[in-house]
Amino acid sequence: MLLGALLAAQPACIRQLATGAMADALSEQSDLYAAESDPELAEAAIPFGLKTMEGVLDAQPEHRGLLLALCSGFTSYAYAFVEQHAFALELEDLDEARRIERRAMNLYFRARDYGLRSFRLDHPRFVERLRTAPEGLMTELDGQDVPLLYWTAAAWGLGIAASGMEPEAVADLPAVEVMVRRALELDEDWEAGALHEFMVVLETVTAERDLEAAEQHYRRALELSGGRRAGTFVSYAENIAVVRQDGEAFVNALEKALEVDVDAHPSERLSNIISQRRARALLDRSGDLFIDDPLEDRESPMFGRGVNVSLPPTVSWNAP
Repeated sequence: MLLGALLAAQPACIRQLATGAMADALSEQSDLYAAESDPELAEAAIPFGLKTMEGVLDAQPEHRGLLLALCSGFTSYAYAFVEQHAFALELEDLDEARRIERRAMNLYFRARDYGLRSFRLDHPRFVERLRTAPEGLMTELDGQDVPLLYWTAAAWGLGIAASGMEPEAVADLPAVEVMVRRALELDEDWEAGALHEFMVVLETVTAERDLEAAEQHYRRALELSGGRRAGTFVSYAENIAVVRQDGEAFVNALEKALEVDVDAHPSERLSNIISQRRARALLDRSGDLFIDDPLEDRESPMFGRGVNVSLPPTVSWNAP
């Protein structure tokens, strides 16, 4: 009787406790899909998890774990599955591919906003300071902020790319770069080289393109990961070999991606399966990427038509 009376008298408090416990549980399930061997199953299931987290966030609006999980989850989902469809349609229906790419852009910026919302809990005017006085702001961040720096920057950078590099969006690219560089300063071997893999991309898209620096980051990423991530090789092929028009390096890197044993490291199984699909899709398009097709007179049992499904370059899978 007494317990019943207490529960009836304090429903708001009990709801807070219940949603708080759910928020903790949801935000700690970031590896739920990491070992999944069926990408299509993951694609179908993840949106429900994301919407569930958004619903719980309404009751726990300052839950840092949920904000990070939503940032990483929307980023991973958009890149792995939404952009897959856009890429696959580019040669058949460019208008539809662009429509899907815009959807991906919106999901990236949705993810970015969750990351920025988390930063603002401790750093008011975070975005304004990031754009006008980033050096001082970055000194206030420490090692605990590295995951949030990484995922917010990934979401933001991918959103800029998905916009078609619109000038207004590109103006924020320096903010992305300063966050990633700060994360590198704080913990350069985080997630076995994921930050170095991010820099492979950034060094090739900024105004001061530096392919030598990109290659150094690639080699450091390989060293830290032990070459167990197919996405590392795919990133090199797309972001360095294509720019250099080095067809041999392109093919060799993608061969290495396809040689990765997806079952050797279960925690990266889904990421590797998706990256290998990307590798096959890129090999299928080698003739469009190079003036002289590196596969014109080459045959390999590894090569075959594949559907483009890809995670952010060198990013470990991290979905709700």
